[in-house]
Amino acid sequence: MRGGSPVLRALAGAALFLSALAGSSGAAGGGGTTTGEFLALPQGARPIGMGGAFAALADDANSLWWNPAGLARARIKEISASHTRYIEDIVSEFGAFVLPLSPKAGTLGASFTHYNIPGLTSYDASKNASGKITANAWAASIAYGRYLAPNISAGVNVKMVNQKFHTESGRGFAADFGAQYKHPASGFGAGFSAQNIGGSARLGEDTSSLPRMFRGGISYTPPNFKKLTFALDEEKPNDEDPKAHVGAEWKVNNAFTFRSGWEQLRDLGGGAGLSMGLSYITMLGAPSGWAGEETPWWERKSAETDTLVKPDGAYFVFADYAFVSLGSFGDTHRFTLGVKF
Repeated sequence: MRGGSPVLRALAGAALFLSALAGSSGAAGGGGTTTGEFLALPQGARPIGMGGAFAALADDANSLWWNPAGLARARIKEISASHTRYIEDIVSEFGAFVLPLSPKAGTLGASFTHYNIPGLTSYDASKNASGKITANAWAASIAYGRYLAPNISAGVNVKMVNQKFHTESGRGFAADFGAQYKHPASGFGAGFSAQNIGGSARLGEDTSSLPRMFRGGISYTPPNFKKLTFALDEEKPNDEDPKAHVGAEWKVNNAFTFRSGWEQLRDLGGGAGLSMGLSYITMLGAPSGWAGEETPWWERKSAETDTLVKPDGAYFVFADYAFVSLGSFGDTHRFTLGVKF
């Protein structure tokens, strides 16, 4: 595309990017059978820092994108917001809210995703500038997760999708389903999710299916070293070959966590898919002299955390960062800020 117009370079870059990362059959020569490719772009700095190996580990607001069954493991309310900037100033935002009802009643969640390609100059047949082309999309969802048995949870996430390209727009609906198994004594976990099931969306006069994805994964936390967790996922988009995700999370102390991982990204050059992440979390408002204040937060029992946070007004503030190499497309940086209260 060297020597082409700026709009052609931008659109070609965006199309290749979406094809490689989101499994877009339309961009990859599949006859334009899918739409809403932004729904396949992963969200949340924590799971991205682990290479996207998160189906079995989901237990926070990120569950709304990765596996709604993980909502059942949330014990206190959470609000988080994530920001990602891709090539050509393409930006994605993701906000989520988690509201536990009770251990028996389950957990509610809601999320909002916004995706924007900035205004690009369009040209007519005579190569004269003729205006701006804009493209943006959003998805809003409501989710619910609960335990079916002491170690088994399930969840569902129902979403509405709206997209606009230049003068054409349209909307559609879809749902995510998930299941999760966690055995604390052995440190073993497993998870499965199916995303954008039964969904289609309109764009102008055309109606196409949304990008369905199936994800299965396992995790392991050594019982004698609970600061370290390993995870492995296999992802199968409906119109692409399966791809692997591998990640690890190391809780250095009660404030910092390091993450690293690898995601199988094809045809993007050397180093594509390597990721690293860092997290910082702190508790604010905890009463002095609390019996568990010297215990690392990841080892505190959920009942103790509930007792502390709810009546005494304590809350967690956290910040996550993830770096991902996209090979010949450069690098991306993702940020998530949030509070648990």
